[in-house]
Amino acid sequence: MPSADRPSLRNSLSRTGELSIEMTRWPSVTESDGEAAFSGRLIALLGGTPYFRHHPENLLALDSHGTPARQNVLALVRGKGRRCLVLAGHF
Repeated sequence: MPSADRPSLRNSLSRTGELSIEMTRWPSVTESDGEAAFSGRLIALLGGTPYFRHHPENLLALDSHGTPARQNVLALVRGKGRRCLVLAGHF
């Protein structure tokens, strides 16, 4: 990796860690109001990132189940080339 790319990678990894820690602080116990609110908080968090501010059409939530509705969050980050990486999680 060229040395010019290393600070950018370090910044990205640092931000990823910060986001992960922030999300683990959100209450999301199964069948709780926190679980129902989690997807909205995640959409707001991701929507505030530079990529999704420029590509809001690539970020959405779809109702899944429950009252109030639990939602699945879908986020697409386009890269270059034909390869694809899919990440899935549960909250």
